[in-house]
Amino acid sequence: MGYYMDQRGSEFKVKAKNVEALREALADHTACQRHISWVSKSVVLDAYYADDIRGMFQEWRWEITIDDDGNITAIEFIGEKLGDDADMFEAIGPHVEAGSYIEMSGEDSDRWRWVFTGTAVETVQGRVVWEDQDA
Repeated sequence: MGYYMDQRGSEFKVKAKNVEALREALADHTACQRHISWVSKSVVLDAYYADDIRGMFQEWRWEITIDDDGNITAIEFIGEKLGDDADMFEAIGPHVEAGSYIEMSGEDSDRWRWVFTGTAVETVQGRVVWEDQDA
């Protein structure tokens, strides 16, 4: 079972100076969970101890891009189903640049964005509106 989802777009940025705090927040969040859907806690924590932030995100089923200056500049969903992603984004939210977002759609055509405020993350529902051709 599970709810299939696809990424539709994103603008995701973490300044280099905040990457270490984000890495720590992701490790702390992972370590505190009893169960995480589709994620192995030990793989995430092994990647943390190896100083492999890419590996941490990959186990959470997200691919990140890091530029030459150490900034995280993009994120891409590499999984199939919705898991505990919203909880993970809540944990790292204070370290993600305000205005960042990840837009998703679900198997039932539901659409939403995880929108980062600079201190938290909010889930914002979306909808498709068709314009009248005659208007």
